[in-house]
Amino acid sequence: MIATAPMSSRASTDFADLPSYTRALHAYTQNLWAEARRNVERKAQENSSSAKRNSTDSHRSKRY
Repeated sequence: MIATAPMSSRASTDFADLPSYTRALHAYTQNLWAEARRNVERKAQENSSSAKRNSTDSHRSKRY
């Protein structure tokens, strides 16, 4: 038979840093989402300004 520590003492040592780990993970994911949101908004802004440029240039470059 393999000797193991009682479950309660193992759990308390294995997950002792869980609250700080989850706070750090939460902060990290919040920062990732914020960065992703900024990138999407920036890309949308670039696309809308290039769409305006393209719409004004497109009728000039058409061949009739």
